[in-house]
Amino acid sequence: MEYLNNLNIESSKYPKELILNMDETPFYLDMTMNKTIDKIGSKTVDIVTTGNEKSRFTVVLTITAGGQFLAPYIIFRRLKKVPKVTAPDNFHLNASYSGTMDQYIMIDYIDKVIKPYLNGREAILDQFKSHYTPMVESKFINEKIKPIYIPPSLTSSLQPLDVSVNAPIKTYFRNEWSNWMDESVPIFTAGGNRKKPSYQQLINMLENAVNCRNKPDLIKKAFTCCGYFDNSIQDYLLHLNPRLKQLLFLHC
Repeated sequence: MEYLNNLNIESSKYPKELILNMDETPFYLDMTMNKTIDKIGSKTVDIVTTGNEKSRFTVVLTITAGGQFLAPYIIFRRLKKVPKVTAPDNFHLNASYSGTMDQYIMIDYIDKVIKPYLNGREAILDQFKSHYTPMVESKFINEKIKPIYIPPSLTSSLQPLDVSVNAPIKTYFRNEWSNWMDESVPIFTAGGNRKKPSYQQLINMLENAVNCRNKPDLIKKAFTCCGYFDNSIQDYLLHLNPRLKQLLFLHC
């Protein structure tokens, strides 16, 4: 695949610690389990929620090919300012009405996450519109960061975070949320819904979820299974993710 060949040639110019992958992923205030358990023969299964299944916030995760997990960047939705919470020193918080990345938040993310990290030289990212506006591209140039954009529709095969990291973190977060539902004393709104976790509780859950995946070997493997770097045939056969294997086979 031409994209991988070109990227691996370009990446050979930099130490793996200076090659980054960033990705935004949504987290929901109601992280209900995908499966439920009830008595055999039950026609309906009641799922307890707080009525916030569509309420979300965005987490921007960043990893390096050398196995480092950089500071998470959280964007709270429908808030004019960041809520008062005690966050870990390596967490960065922001807020916007949409709760998603725009070019101004992207600039802030670069300043707070990438720039302090030895001026990362190469950033692998998808083609979300806020990643390549003229303002953001100018910022990349000024900071001497080379953006490498993953081809459209291929993030599920070529984005290390998307392939190997995001899902386990969300699973851990979902388990934390379920434990909160089971163990905390329920408080109800006037409408009868159970109150959602506080922002502080969400930050604590997210911290635990990120820490569960902050393991250098797992992070390095995320890049390997996406075909990055010149690996042996044995490495390709052993580690490539199934979707990428299929794509490479089709293009042989």
